[in-house]
Amino acid sequence: MTDRLPESLRRLVEETLQLAHLDPEDQTAVGRDLADHFKDGLAAGRTVDELAARFGAPAVAAGLIAESRSASRPGGSHRFSKEKRMARFAGSLRADVRYAVRGLVRSPGFTVIAALTLALGIGVNTAIFSVVRATLLSSLPLADSHLLVRPYFRNVARGFNRTSVTYIDLTEWREQTDIFEAVAHYGRIGVDLEGDPPARTFGASVSEDFFKVYRAEPVLGRLFAPEEHVGDQTVVILARSFWESRFGADPDIPGTTIRLSGRSVTVVGVVDETRTWPTYPQFWIPRITPASMTNDMRRRDNFNRSAVARLRDDVSIEQASVRLGEMSARVARDNPVTREGWEADVAGLREWIVGLQLPVTLWVLLAAATFVLLIACTNVASLLATRSAGRRRQTAIRVAMGASPWQSLLIFVLGGGVGLAFASGGVNGLLAIAPTNIPRITGAGIQMAEFAFALAMAVVAGLGFGMYPALKARKEDPSRVLREGTGSSESRGTGRFRRALVVVEVALSVILLVGAGLMIRSLGAMNSNDPGFR
Repeated sequence: MTDRLPESLRRLVEETLQLAHLDPEDQTAVGRDLADHFKDGLAAGRTVDELAARFGAPAVAAGLIAESRSASRPGGSHRFSKEKRMARFAGSLRADVRYAVRGLVRSPGFTVIAALTLALGIGVNTAIFSVVRATLLSSLPLADSHLLVRPYFRNVARGFNRTSVTYIDLTEWREQTDIFEAVAHYGRIGVDLEGDPPARTFGASVSEDFFKVYRAEPVLGRLFAPEEHVGDQTVVILARSFWESRFGADPDIPGTTIRLSGRSVTVVGVVDETRTWPTYPQFWIPRITPASMTNDMRRRDNFNRSAVARLRDDVSIEQASVRLGEMSARVARDNPVTREGWEADVAGLREWIVGLQLPVTLWVLLAAATFVLLIACTNVASLLATRSAGRRRQTAIRVAMGASPWQSLLIFVLGGGVGLAFASGGVNGLLAIAPTNIPRITGAGIQMAEFAFALAMAVVAGLGFGMYPALKARKEDPSRVLREGTGSSESRGTGRFRRALVVVEVALSVILLVGAGLMIRSLGAMNSNDPGFR
């Protein structure tokens, strides 16, 4: 119906129909009427420019057309079927998004500045969230890790917060089968591995139930037999990464003899070290248990055993804590000289690995990064308000016609996408400068959780900070805005909004600076305090 019209008039008809959001039947009829109108004008001798000028803005014409067509039918929009209403909504949504994209493309400077501002805030937040997820939120890669605990002793009066346990207490705890499924202890050792080339290696000597605690199965070969914990240490289990790097993942390694610090030991198996804790061992050897306890083993004040345990499925950490507290209280009453003030307790393994102070530090960092994002959002909201003041006529007409504020939301989503790229570099930077003793930090990276986090921040920030211009325009009377002319002066409401944003931004900046100073002082105090254990 518009094929014979000049290109500029054809585009004018198509844009008007697109903005009117008509159903297919009305769109065909109105398109035919508009085409006939322009054809009649050309036939009467009017020029293309004259016809376009007399027709006016497509947005205004579309609004009038949509209103008149709706009023001419009984029941208004309710006369449409559900399918037709959905089709109209989808068409309206596509038109609004295309309009928003065109608006951003026509203002590249504004788009780049706004997107980069948001990307900085979202990128910083996502990078720190990645570290929080890896260290604090992710579960341990261990079987039923919520049942794994670290028994320990504390003596508040003497300044010991968490220290090792005694052998005799471990022996008694192993007998509490209604609490623990398995209890084990281990110790770090270093040996010289002979060969080509020789190397200094570090492993652990472990008690009989060590692998049972973690429910770890061998990748190759077998685990230690009970009798191998008695007598001489003649067997060894290799960690998977050490087996792969040092022995080339030789499948025939079980039964092979290697020399550790001048002693010959036989490799009986290979275990994935990521399925146990701690993860530093390159090998494990059996911790030898004497036929009868020595005097040192019987001492109640000989806290020299690092212990780990698995709770029964029906026992909580709180229940185990109460039970060990009761047992240690009885021991303290019977041994007042050596055990006065000492209390036994358990901590979840993940909590033990992360520590008491690291979570506070990371959550404070994330909160500080959130303030950075809020400052970035207020900056972009101020830019949007300023831009809206110069486009009041266009914004008011489109929103009054039912258009949605997709342009603001698209800017925030675009900022989230660029922020992911910033976050990837930020994570690499954090890993480069972070202390090597932060547990599990190597698991930080951009994964689906980070992608969802960045998208959620972009959408929430867009809805929270980008809606004001559209909501303001929705209250505008299009006819009044058009009569005011094309000036770019802002309304009193917009001026108050911008001034409020300045106040908010200054307040957030002050809070951020004060918080940063307090955090630096706190970190310094934390580093200078004695934690009470080694």
